Amino acid sequence: MTKHYPSNSKARFSDNIKALFSSFTQKKQAQISINPLNNFEPLTKIQDENLKAKINDYWINEVANLSANNSLMQHSHFVLERLPYQQLAMLASADDIINNAVETITREIFTQWGIIDIQSKNDEIDVIEIQDWLESRFKDLDLQDNLAKLARLSLVYGGALLFFNYDGMQDLEKPLILEKETNANKLKSLNIIEAWQVAPNAVNLNNPLSNDYMKPSKWYISGAGIIDNSRLYPLVFFEAPNIIKPMFNFLGISLTQFMQNKVKSAESIRQSLADIFLRFRTNIIRTPSLLSMDKETLKQRVELINMGINNFSTLLLSDTENFEQSITPISGLDKIYAQALETIASSARIPINKLFGQTPTGLNNSGLYDIANFYDTIKGYQVNTIKPLIDKILKMLLNEKIEYREVEASFIFNPLEKLNDLELAQVKNTEADFYTKLIQAGIITQDEALQELQSKGFLNSNIENNDDSNDDDLFNELLENENNENLKNNDE
Repeated sequence: MTKHYPSNSKARFSDNIKALFSSFTQKKQAQISINPLNNFEPLTKIQDENLKAKINDYWINEVANLSANNSLMQHSHFVLERLPYQQLAMLASADDIINNAVETITREIFTQWGIIDIQSKNDEIDVIEIQDWLESRFKDLDLQDNLAKLARLSLVYGGALLFFNYDGMQDLEKPLILEKETNANKLKSLNIIEAWQVAPNAVNLNNPLSNDYMKPSKWYISGAGIIDNSRLYPLVFFEAPNIIKPMFNFLGISLTQFMQNKVKSAESIRQSLADIFLRFRTNIIRTPSLLSMDKETLKQRVELINMGINNFSTLLLSDTENFEQSITPISGLDKIYAQALETIASSARIPINKLFGQTPTGLNNSGLYDIANFYDTIKGYQVNTIKPLIDKILKMLLNEKIEYREVEASFIFNPLEKLNDLELAQVKNTEADFYTKLIQAGIITQDEALQELQSKGFLNSNIENNDDSNDDDLFNELLENENNENLKNNDE
């Protein structure tokens, strides 16, 4: 059964229905005559270009359409003007401003990466060994690059899905149940599903008191069939309100959608300013004999003047002619375009000096506060959007080995701000002083301090504690390191 978008008004019904029924006529190779619609136009001849794009989006991407029974939602789709997925892809690829915004956010989220924090109540478990094993599994899955690609697609389309590909699991429609008695739970790979390749198959639209309200329990993936939600993880940066979530494929609103109108307005302003700069000065020659002059002679004279006009040219006029210049004021026009760029930066959630590389203006304005606010935004993306997915993957990896299933692991992103050598030395000095006092007070042992320092990257993981030594050895070592750092800072 073929579904169609509703027409916007009765006035355009006659034109649009020709296009909607033309597919049937082309398939049957026959001419259908319905009075008064005697001639059917091809599908590509829809007069309303916006309607054409939406109909094409529906037919090309059938998994992104709305429920046929909800006509109110379908009609609201035209009011909201959701950009088709092919248009979102084109804007994010061809428009340098939108592409730069997407790449900037993605790069800032994943460039510094992070560390794995291990928590275990069993003292016999080697935390460093587990940490090294998890990092090796991260490399096997190419986790950092895959998550960066997933985030980039989510910003472009409004959402993307990550598929957990396990060995030996073929019935994808059933929930993912991991083995508890064996080491058979091998996560083979992580596959990325783009928004235009997926559609919800089963969604709770009725009970808002349910935990899965407006959350698909099963997805349909083009070419793969129905897949249970436990095998997928939808990554969304900007959630859509529930009332319009079906129009966005039960995912979210894309950064491209937020920026599109602002970028379009800025480009219009830029083009208008270019036209003004090209024609801001007009030469005027007042002559009483204008009407009596031959048109061809007048044309030749104007062309001759325009060909030779420059700072060193000479203009010959008769006694009755006057020369004037009309100049359009251009002061303040740069501020108009600057404000348009600020609007774009605001819609992208990126400071203008970060997005466009412009030097901050104003008294004592270094742009540091803007960068600090931007880093706060990136931290929000890391903690609220990316970290839950990484923690879920860590739990799935620990489930691969029976001896690791009682261990808890979480991912901690590294600071976004890069420390210089002096600041890094001060941090290490503070940590050394802190653990020295804890050992001196008898709060922690030498082994515990060693593990903490190694987990934070202050000491090499290959350093081992000798059983014959006591806690005073580490205390003296930390105290010596602290004194050396103080002497080095004083010398600098």
